[in-house]
Amino acid sequence: MEVVTKTKNIQHPMEDVLDLDPGTTLVEYNEVIPSVPVAMPDYDVKDDEIETKLEEIYTVAMGNVEAVADELDRVEGKYKARIGEVTAAMLNVALGAVREKRELKKHKDGIAPTSGDGNPRTVNNNLIVADRNEILRFLQKKGEGK
Repeated sequence: MEVVTKTKNIQHPMEDVLDLDPGTTLVEYNEVIPSVPVAMPDYDVKDDEIETKLEEIYTVAMGNVEAVADELDRVEGKYKARIGEVTAAMLNVALGAVREKRELKKHKDGIAPTSGDGNPRTVNNNLIVADRNEILRFLQKKGEGK
C-alpha cells in the first residue's frame, strides 16, 4: 500500500464570506494506491483472486481512514466522536484483511518446497543406536568397498 498526497478544488463556505469564486479552494488529500500481490507459482487462479480481493479490502479500508482523517478538521465537534467510531471500524476491517493475508502467507510458506537458501524445509533426524566401535567398523567396511 502506498499513500500519495494530491490536491483538489472544493467549494468551501468561507468563499462566500471572503467573496471568492466558488470552487477555488485547494485542499490536499491522501489517496491510497494498492500494492501488487506477490506471484506464487504453486498457487492457482482462485488463490490469486482471494489474495487480490484481500488487498483490495485493505486498500479501501485504509483509503476511507485517510479520507476521514482529511475531513476531521471540518466536522462539527459533536460529530467527531462518531467519526472516530467509524474510523475504528474501518481500521478493524483493514486489520481483518491483514490477518487473512497472514494466514494465506502461512499457507504459502507451508507448501513452498524450499527456503531461500536452497535447503529443503524438511529436516530428517535419523537416530542411530550404536557404540563407537560399531560405527568405526561400519565406516571401515564402507571404505574398503571403494
